[in-house]
Amino acid sequence: MAFETEVITYISRLQRLLEKIDAGEVSKVAEVLLDAYEKGRGVFIIGNGGSAATASHFACDLVKTVAKKTPLKFRVQSLTDNVPWMTAISNDSSYEEVFIEQLEHCVEPGDVVVAISASGKSPSILRAVTYAREIGAMCIAFVGFEGGPLQQLSHLSLWVSCKEYGPVEDIHLIFEHILTDLIRRHLCNKEES
Repeated sequence: MAFETEVITYISRLQRLLEKIDAGEVSKVAEVLLDAYEKGRGVFIIGNGGSAATASHFACDLVKTVAKKTPLKFRVQSLTDNVPWMTAISNDSSYEEVFIEQLEHCVEPGDVVVAISASGKSPSILRAVTYAREIGAMCIAFVGFEGGPLQQLSHLSLWVSCKEYGPVEDIHLIFEHILTDLIRRHLCNKEES
């Protein structure tokens, strides 16, 4: 069985979606993250399922990118990575509390919360972002589909105009790689000047 046609179709769909990326919005998100870094603010990244993997990946890339470039430390944490805490919250309260309860312990006004959700409708994400906004954190969304309530709640959003999880999650990962690269290049250029 040959799948070449399906492979080409999937790649073509991704190419069309990539052409629609709003470079201005990506640039604004990079500026917010750099500002948080330079001011020593915390960056907390959240997501469920495949978006949880992207959250972990993003946190790792941001910290690793900055680690060798400057004496300042990037205070970045994926709230998807402490499985015992997540399961305790889910068991003792409900899964809808899994991110808000963590944020109540660590987020402060001026920090940044990056919320990743293909549908933009995940209750655990919406509760966390609502709380973060109320206390004065900057909220950034990576969304797909129609953006959902998450896009409306967030200060900035990177939106993929697609209603399929796979391509949306692919491009969310591309967003995080673009942002990490922009920050790395900015810091390298700063060091050289």
